[in-house]
Amino acid sequence: MSESKSGQRVPIERFPFTVIVERKRRDDKSWTIDHWSVIGLLPAQASKGFEKTMLRDDGHLSQYSWSG
Repeated sequence: MSESKSGQRVPIERFPFTVIVERKRRDDKSWTIDHWSVIGLLPAQASKGFEKTMLRDDGHLSQYSWSG
């Protein structure tokens, strides 16, 4: 529950979703740099824990879905 400006208790609505994240690995001389981006959001079913699933990994580009 949350409290509104008038002091009344208001139920909190929760919307479960899955986040698709992408990691691009760049080799820059002697450094390896990872650049992370959120590339998508999808509706999901409610769950009690977190779940990570690898969607793609070719060494330079990795994509994961995170739910929970």
